[in-house]
Amino acid sequence: QPDALVYWTEGGLYPKPNDNNHRDKLVRTGELMPVVSKYSRVSPSGIGRYRNTVLGDTFKDNLFSAQFNTHRIIRHKLIREGASFRTEDETFFSVDNVDFHPTDVMEDADGSLLVVETGGWFIKGCPLSQVSKPELKGGIYRVRREGAAKTADPYGNNIKWTSLSMQLAAKYVEDPRPFVRDRAVQWLVDHNAVAELTDLLHNSSSADTRTKVVFALYRIGTSDAMITMRNGLDDPDFQVRVAAARAAGLAKDGNAVNKLIELIRNDQPAVRRQAATALGQIGDKKAIAMLVAASESADDRFIQHAIINSLVMLNQPAPVLQAMENAAPGARQVALIALDQMPSSPLRASHLIPFLESENATLKRTALWVASHHPEWSADMLNFLRKRFQDVTPLTDEEKEMFGEILVAFCGDAAIQKFMADQMLGKSKEKTFLLKAMGECAQKEIPQVWITEVKRILVSENDPDIQTGALELIRLRGIKPLTDPLRQFANNKNNPVLLRMKALAALLDSLPQLTDLHFAWLIKQLNMRNEVSVRMEAASVLAHGHLTEEQLLQLATQYLPKADAFMLPRLVPVFKGEYSSKIGNALVTTLMNSSSLDSYTKENLLAVFQKYPADIKPVVDQLMTKLKNAHAERLEHIETLESGIGNGILENGRTLFFGKAACWTCHTIGPEGGSLGPDLTSIQKDRSTHDLLEAIVYPGLSLVREYETYRIKTIQADYSGIIQAQTSSHIVLGTAPQTSVRIPRNEIESMEILDVSLMPQGLDKLLTNQEMADLMAFIVGQDQNPKTDEEILR
Repeated sequence: QPDALVYWTEGGLYPKPNDNNHRDKLVRTGELMPVVSKYSRVSPSGIGRYRNTVLGDTFKDNLFSAQFNTHRIIRHKLIREGASFRTEDETFFSVDNVDFHPTDVMEDADGSLLVVETGGWFIKGCPLSQVSKPELKGGIYRVRREGAAKTADPYGNNIKWTSLSMQLAAKYVEDPRPFVRDRAVQWLVDHNAVAELTDLLHNSSSADTRTKVVFALYRIGTSDAMITMRNGLDDPDFQVRVAAARAAGLAKDGNAVNKLIELIRNDQPAVRRQAATALGQIGDKKAIAMLVAASESADDRFIQHAIINSLVMLNQPAPVLQAMENAAPGARQVALIALDQMPSSPLRASHLIPFLESENATLKRTALWVASHHPEWSADMLNFLRKRFQDVTPLTDEEKEMFGEILVAFCGDAAIQKFMADQMLGKSKEKTFLLKAMGECAQKEIPQVWITEVKRILVSENDPDIQTGALELIRLRGIKPLTDPLRQFANNKNNPVLLRMKALAALLDSLPQLTDLHFAWLIKQLNMRNEVSVRMEAASVLAHGHLTEEQLLQLATQYLPKADAFMLPRLVPVFKGEYSSKIGNALVTTLMNSSSLDSYTKENLLAVFQKYPADIKPVVDQLMTKLKNAHAERLEHIETLESGIGNGILENGRTLFFGKAACWTCHTIGPEGGSLGPDLTSIQKDRSTHDLLEAIVYPGLSLVREYETYRIKTIQADYSGIIQAQTSSHIVLGTAPQTSVRIPRNEIESMEILDVSLMPQGLDKLLTNQEMADLMAFIVGQDQNPKTDEEILR
């Protein structure tokens, strides 16, 4: 087509021939308009059903979605599977230009697709490049199939709708043009054309047309319309029966109950699911027995959920209680969940005992889940827990997860608190799991029996995993009366270095002033000969403590000049405050000579120097000028690194990820890693290589939603970190890879999102260009790794 910028053929998508500037034009329904385009920052969107056949018969009823970070439009083929759907996904088209970020895709009336690119102005969304041309404004592109016939009057604007007869309007319901069909249906609804719609339902050979008719009759809603709509429940095509069941439920059509009961007993899964849903919406109690009977063979989870939901809506517990004694596990599970959710539920802890003692793992898991949100059953559940913990068989990971939820739910009960403390004296393999449950307890004050056990661990335990759990609990819950044990633990040279630093960080929560002895020890740990994880933790502790002017001057003059580009960004925030010109000048000198200056933002550095004496302003201005020049070279630096990725070695990158680069401390790939940052498993499917590389080299420019850095100011302290969990009473803030703090909401004075990232800057300076290529090869090529999980873990 003359106004198309791209053509789709069986071989793929191609730019318009002889038009090298096709990205610099905007197509909007046939018009050419000038645009400047390249970026967007929104979530994948534009998922809509394609109703035409212009792209090809196999495209009808497909879905399309825009994936801006991977520069492509995805085609999703919907395939019925049980009571719901699955999709087979393939790339409809992709663009090699890293600056093309589509954000929406929609079908136009003529069967072409409109692809929207919002450009760099939309910056609050999924992260992508800000270095390369962020000023670009976006565009809209039309995709047509090459050689496709032009659709005449696709919107039906030439039809004289105001004078149309009902018979002719009914014919347009079967028109090949989707938008015309829509207008025809609306016209018939507006004119209450029940007779014409009835004729279509009985005589049309198209299931799509009959489906439209069913919903049109529901919208009319008169008694004669409902009679005809109900006929759809007997339609030979299951798609129409699904539509009729949905319409009957929405209309609360009591006259449809008997037929719906018949459908739930014996029909295709999608029809059974919709019939079950409709019976709950209608609210006829005689449906309960059939819903319970249907649950006996409801292996499909969508059908099972529909039955549960309807039983809850019907709110008749007596017959559902009887179903808990049913021989079929499916019926028992459905009955238990439904009773738990019913407004007038008579469910008691005693009802759960047969489930907890069952050999059926699903029933046991369901009972534990139900128990976890009934803290009033703590006494009954305590007996079960005691029996299980006395068993010599170790708890499975699944049991630890489920029992943990129960212990957290019941932790306000004194007997449960003592039970947990008593277990700390027993099997060592369960102690880390118990410490985690203690940390998640919603009680404002930690019970003294727990504090006693935590103190004992610091003094007498030798297991690093258990010691780590105890130290994390102390920091997470802000346990104060352990100053002496923490000091002794931090000073004990026999303890692992990382744990000593964790103890020191916990000590600083109560006594924030860093002693000269501890300061000197931390500086020693910053030595380049130490592992990256040790140096990172030392810098984190230094940033957490209150340093004297003398300590800051020593740090600025003796360590910062030789600090590598990976550690320097972690230490610069320590200098934010009201300090002497001597300290300020030393810091400026270090930054002027830093190879990672381009990683900083002007706003962040000015904030560091804001309260320093006015006489350092000239050197700060010089620093800002150099920073501006460094920023201008960012794109060239990214492109240089990107050009070498093809030479990267995946296995070497794996070693770097879990070693020198220390990425694993915050990020997970597969079964390994931390949770402070986003999970990077298969990240290459959602982010382009360019954007990933930029996020690694300049983390402050690319902030991922739900991983923003928050600054929370309380009555006693300021915290910066990532929100890991929150309830109505508290927020759990991750302040470091292995450190979190639990902040009661009633102590929060202010919260703000910072335009900084907890991810460290300077990784590209710590690694050589080849090592960066290796690391990127692993991150973007991890799915091609032939090794098994067992081999990876080994």
